[in-house]
Amino acid sequence: MQKLLILVILLSIAGSVQGQDADNSDNQVADTAVDSATGNTDTTASGVDDEAIAAGVPADDGTGTADATTPGISDAASDEGVSVPATADGGETADTSTDVPSDAETAPGGADDDANTGAGAGDVDTSSASVDNTAITGADDASVPAVIDGSNDTAAGDGSQDATDADTATTPRRQIRRLGDVTRDPGTEWTLDIPQGLNIQQQPTIDVQVPDTQLNNQLQQVLIDQANSTNSLEVAGRLETVLLVIEQRADANLTSGDIQQAAAYIAAITALDGNRAGLTARQTQLQSLLQLQTLQAQLDQAFVDDRLLEPDDDNALAYLNQILAIDATNAQALASRDELQQRLLDQADTLATSLDFEQASSLLDQIEALAGNADVDAARQALVDQRQAHAADLEDQSRAALDAGNLDQAEQLLNDLIALGNADQSAERLRQSIADVRQYGGMVPGQVFRDSYAGGSAQGPVMMVLPAGGFMMGSPDSEAGRRDSESPRFRVTFERGFALSQREITVEEFRRFIQSSGYRTDAERLRESSYYDEDSGRLGTGDMSWQNDYSGGRAEDDMPVVHVSWNDANAYAQWLADVTQRQYRLPSEAELEYAIRGDTQTAYWWGDDSPNQDDTENVTGSGDISSSRRRWNDSFENYEDGYWGPAPVANMQANPFGLFDINGNVKEWAADCWHVNYNRAPTDGSAWINAGCESRVVRGADWSSTPVQSRSAMRISARMQVRGPRVGIRLARDL
Repeated sequence: MQKLLILVILLSIAGSVQGQDADNSDNQVADTAVDSATGNTDTTASGVDDEAIAAGVPADDGTGTADATTPGISDAASDEGVSVPATADGGETADTSTDVPSDAETAPGGADDDANTGAGAGDVDTSSASVDNTAITGADDASVPAVIDGSNDTAAGDGSQDATDADTATTPRRQIRRLGDVTRDPGTEWTLDIPQGLNIQQQPTIDVQVPDTQLNNQLQQVLIDQANSTNSLEVAGRLETVLLVIEQRADANLTSGDIQQAAAYIAAITALDGNRAGLTARQTQLQSLLQLQTLQAQLDQAFVDDRLLEPDDDNALAYLNQILAIDATNAQALASRDELQQRLLDQADTLATSLDFEQASSLLDQIEALAGNADVDAARQALVDQRQAHAADLEDQSRAALDAGNLDQAEQLLNDLIALGNADQSAERLRQSIADVRQYGGMVPGQVFRDSYAGGSAQGPVMMVLPAGGFMMGSPDSEAGRRDSESPRFRVTFERGFALSQREITVEEFRRFIQSSGYRTDAERLRESSYYDEDSGRLGTGDMSWQNDYSGGRAEDDMPVVHVSWNDANAYAQWLADVTQRQYRLPSEAELEYAIRGDTQTAYWWGDDSPNQDDTENVTGSGDISSSRRRWNDSFENYEDGYWGPAPVANMQANPFGLFDINGNVKEWAADCWHVNYNRAPTDGSAWINAGCESRVVRGADWSSTPVQSRSAMRISARMQVRGPRVGIRLARDL
């Protein structure tokens, strides 16, 4: 009985919720009060508003208690003739229908006193009312059966069974839907048991999708079957079939370069079978495609920014080489290579038009190294033709000026011709003709001479004539170790040739100056100069002068003079000009770089790397060893010149102009004031001097110079009174 009571309570609650959701218009309740005296139906005694009833609103039945009407039951339902159980005052349902099974039977003599319908059972109404099955079930077969309200509805409220018995056969009763009443099938009861045979599917444990909709549907079905099927072999076979298709799609997208699709399929393979054969190879191929995609984007941006060759490692050529190293047949990269070559060809043509034929030729070498489809041979021949045509025009103009007696104009045009690199026989004959016309004619580039002192008592230093011409001064942006002070790069043209000391000024030559003039150097006046201390491997200071070598010892006559300041070097040049009556002077910075390069454009006059012969220049070499077994920590690899400190002058090879020690042994003072860069620098090769400047330019390398410091474009500043063991003197002479 307790079980039945719990069940009725639960089902009544559920029925009340279900009744509230029914449509008001289809499920009205005709709430009528029964007059116990006459048996007539009183529609007003209870005080219920028909409109409120129709809307499903609770009404007052006259007792002050709200009757919670339940939509879904109609008085018209009495035509169906369905037996409906009555409700006892005790709140329990007494089922009098023989068609509906019940836990408490209503047969006479039943053992359950609470369900007994006999006398004294609490005025139980055992009459039957006809209920509309449609109203009972509503739109749902599982809707709740209706129940006749078992409360006392007589007008007098005296609980008389006789009065109610007379009316129950014909008078409709107030009806509400309650769980536990009859359903459309009287043989069906409510139960809390889970229905047998209910198919509850398990969801897949793997969440994986593929781009193709049809294939993805197949995959999801297999995964669902895998989670629910007991036939694991059959499902595994279907999964393998889907995996094979996914692999085919992944391979096809990898081949076509569709990275997004390929990544999706490979991710699916990884999720389904992380140890699958071939997965690692596909992942590696995908990573290569992603790397190629990134490099191609960087290459494209370099094109947009016009970063074709510079800066290092962030230019179009660098990215292109990386792509081709990964995939030498990459179609997009090969197309980019052709584009790069064409744009470089355009740059080479622009350089040639601006008369920078050296750089244009160097650029063609880089284009040729790309091994693309560009016709580099044709471009190179066009460059040669353009150069020769310009040279022929200059030669014709120079000869015309010479014939007219305009020697200055003839020489200027000749210098422009030679600057092109066209120093052929015809140009040489033209130059010789001009030189012969001039008073100081007869000298030719490369000629060595010495001027005698007035009175013929001695001779000056050995001088060499350098050719007129031009060069690009400064370092290109691509040169390793370059400094901002070496820019902007610009063209210098020497209208006239000039002479330069073939060797550095020696101790012996400087002694003649001191003895003849009585001059005292800055080191002698201040009794101080820096020197190399072998014990510490560093520079020290002491009472040194031009008579000492780099380490403080006595200097030999054939050694380059050191411990001399800019003031000392300039005084020596002025003295030599006086005693020879020639125009001796300190060389300009442009003249020194022109001489150092020796008609080359490489980092050093011997090339871009370490010297290939051990007697090339006296600079730092990895094989150099000091007297105390010291070695350089930054030097030219695989090079040994045999000296730790300066060597006797002219002891090494001469550069292409025939000059000794021009970029080694000791540095040389220039006439120029120091400027932080070449903006507004003279283009005629003259010295750049500002009144009152205190710092001057030092050019060339010395015995302690590192590879970066030994570059032809390298320049440093020093105050005019500075002296030490690494700077000497080289003079220039106007012709």
